[in-house]
Amino acid sequence: MAEFFKKASLVVIFPSLVFVAAALPLRCSLSKDNGIYKSQDSGVTWQQKVTISKKENIAAKDILSMAADSLNPEILFIGTRSSGLYKTLDGAESWQQVIDKNNILQNSDDVYDIAISQKNVNFIYLAIYGGGFGRVLRSQDGGQTWEEAYVISQSGMPVYKVAIDPVSEAVIYVGTAQGGFLKSSDYGSSWQPLKWFDGGVSDIKIDNRNNQMIYVNVPGRGIYKSSDQGANWQLLADSMKSFGGAEQVGTLLIDRQDSKILYASLKDALLVFYDQGQTWQEISILMPTGSATISSLAQDPQNSQILYYGAESVLYRTANNGQTWMTLQIPSGKKINLIKIDSVSSDIIYVGMRN
Repeated sequence: MAEFFKKASLVVIFPSLVFVAAALPLRCSLSKDNGIYKSQDSGVTWQQKVTISKKENIAAKDILSMAADSLNPEILFIGTRSSGLYKTLDGAESWQQVIDKNNILQNSDDVYDIAISQKNVNFIYLAIYGGGFGRVLRSQDGGQTWEEAYVISQSGMPVYKVAIDPVSEAVIYVGTAQGGFLKSSDYGSSWQPLKWFDGGVSDIKIDNRNNQMIYVNVPGRGIYKSSDQGANWQLLADSMKSFGGAEQVGTLLIDRQDSKILYASLKDALLVFYDQGQTWQEISILMPTGSATISSLAQDPQNSQILYYGAESVLYRTANNGQTWMTLQIPSGKKINLIKIDSVSSDIIYVGMRN
């Protein structure tokens, strides 16, 4: 694909906001500027990385999810809307569709989330919607074969999120459109419901330093926090009643340096929570109210002061916790749906686009 070049610009911040609640994506017309974009210079220049072969690519695919192999960051999996799962072995230079030898994973599935075990990269879990039902799929051989680990009995309800406990790889959590927050203690072989929320679970974040601490996002309700692995829950919106739109959380991010700090994008703001959600403040961002929506958040794995958020086709970067921001234009007319920063070289950034 052609190389695209855009200059980064440093600008002063204005008090602003942005985000929209997560929802089941609509199926839209095909385009040629979706897929994956990659930067190797912290977002200054970008290349569209969509090649499968000379005759085939993923330029028209909506990207719903991405995960990297912990042993080799050039091995990436991406989940798409209505086109299943893809894999790269060379840092997105080429892609191949993951074909399931068991024929459980379908090429028409929506793959909402991907979780790869940090202790055994052969264990991969998918949160999907396919054949009219939400399901969790498990692979024990790096994605060559898949088996169904969980299925929602009600049709039309996706599984949105799957997360692996950072301490015990046998413990798996999933969040569903039904509002279910479920736990497995045996690699997904059996499940127990920990909580039925009043709304779909769109995000799950587990503290890597303290696996007792779990945050769940329920659009329309807000952020829930558990300090005991899901046995009891506190709604953080209760401590934010003075701030409008606290229930319309988009994405969550736990700070890599200090896990007591939580970032959240709202419909009209970007917030940072301290003391595990007890106190909070608004971060000034560059967009005026209602101009766009924050669709993704990311933090540099090497420097916690460097944060990114995506809105429409623009990536915003701060190197000082939001005091000033740079704008980084993605050469696409589509929307940034996710941001993935390489775990070894943080100059390398991937963004996944969607209609």
